[in-house]
Amino acid sequence: MIRMPPRVPVLRLLLSVSLLWTTAGWALDGKWTPAQLSELDPAWLREQGLELAADEIWDAEQGRGLLSAAVRIGGCSGAFVSAEGLVLTNHHCLFGLVQEHSSTERDLIRDGYLAPTREAELPGRTLRVEVPQRFSDVTESVLAAVPPGADPLQRLHAIDDQREALRLACEGERPDIHCKVAVYDEGVQYVLIEWRELRDVRLVYAPPRAVGEYGGEIDNWMWPRHTGDFALARVWHSPGEGEPAQAYRPERFIPIASQPLQPDDFVMVLGYPGITYRSLIADEMAERRERYFVRRETLFGQWMSVIETATAEDPAGQISVASNLKGLANRYKNAQGQIAGLDRGAIVEQQRRADAAVLHWASEQADAADIRAAHAGLTEVLEERLGSWEHDFLLNLMAMGNESVPGGIPPLPKSLYFGATLAHLARELEKPDAKRDQDFRESEWPRLRDRLQREQHNLHRATDEQLLLALLQQALALPDDQRLAAVDRHVGQLAAVALPEWVAKACERSVLLDPARREALIGQPLSALQALQDPLLDLAID
Repeated sequence: MIRMPPRVPVLRLLLSVSLLWTTAGWALDGKWTPAQLSELDPAWLREQGLELAADEIWDAEQGRGLLSAAVRIGGCSGAFVSAEGLVLTNHHCLFGLVQEHSSTERDLIRDGYLAPTREAELPGRTLRVEVPQRFSDVTESVLAAVPPGADPLQRLHAIDDQREALRLACEGERPDIHCKVAVYDEGVQYVLIEWRELRDVRLVYAPPRAVGEYGGEIDNWMWPRHTGDFALARVWHSPGEGEPAQAYRPERFIPIASQPLQPDDFVMVLGYPGITYRSLIADEMAERRERYFVRRETLFGQWMSVIETATAEDPAGQISVASNLKGLANRYKNAQGQIAGLDRGAIVEQQRRADAAVLHWASEQADAADIRAAHAGLTEVLEERLGSWEHDFLLNLMAMGNESVPGGIPPLPKSLYFGATLAHLARELEKPDAKRDQDFRESEWPRLRDRLQREQHNLHRATDEQLLLALLQQALALPDDQRLAAVDRHVGQLAAVALPEWVAKACERSVLLDPARREALIGQPLSALQALQDPLLDLAID
């Protein structure tokens, strides 16, 4: 009989319910998926102060509950707070929508906005609200797709293929349904999540920037948070094809409390926390502390300085870059906070002790060799990754047509983003439509066009040239054994003083920064893109 190893806290990913208990000023540490919530002791939940039954929060069989009022909006959590589609979220989550309707003559970023009538609510070109419909454990189906004796790469491909097959089957021919197979706890569990996507989202209220962004990003990610970081949008929905849109009527909404919270009140938070890194071993945590967050802090600080300098005397340019600058500042502050928090809590050292305890326990178990081997394997992978770490970090900053690159970074520089998007689409065209990445299927082309137009709205050419120059300079400074081959092929032979001129000329002649000419290239094969002999596009293709 095997004794249980020392307990190491691991949080679930993606959709969860967090329970806070304010007694003595401390939160009761707990975060659960909808399925896990139903497994908790009802008596214990009542003792904490919950007056609802678990299935009132989410009934898996019926696909309904209070959780359906908690939505995803623009990558954030939000909540329906009225019977007529009003969604409450953070100010920074609707910042891009505010910027979309701002100009030097009508600076909504600075002044805020309140729609005096429903007709005056401002539409968002690419903003979506996703309402949860169903959560299904598909772990058995996903893992059954892995062939016996598969090596790690074969296993990864088999799992990815099965996740994609499940997603396609879930969506079927329903254009308003979006599905994904979420990975929980680094592959312990796979959950198929079905959302209803609502595509007509309009700005109702955003406070002035001085309120919504009180203190700037320096005050974000810190406690206590100010209460001005909120905004309101409304979802609209047409009941039938060709019929005028009406305010969306959600199945459930969360009414605004008439009384403020009091000490010892019970609080349960519904939302989408994204991901946790608590399950990393100590060496992985150390890598994030010593390399990942340090590099992000340095790089984003540099990019912010480039943007602020390039737009210092250009009010229209400041509006164009406002959303991207805010995104960088958000990630910059996050990196600083992660470093400070890891150091303050001695988290890496704590995890080393936890790792040692697990390994000591495993050494005493006759049938725990797989645990020891797994830890050794992770350590070996980390050592191997060091050989390409700087190369991979820089390469992963380059957006490929999605909303942003991993880690919530806005797609910068735009020229490279536009080129990479067209190149990625051209390569996806070589596959059957059903086999393409979801963002590049023909049904998604209108949304892709909207996304490119939105990023065009965020483009400030002088800034973009300087960001491209900075990125190329960083690539050319990589160690000899970690070079970016595409960069070396295109500009590696240039003298350092000649690089700014190459960037300026390439941007001046490129089709990528001309929205009409770029639009005409959507759907063109790779050979047609290469025939243009556009230096920036060629760099993106490579």
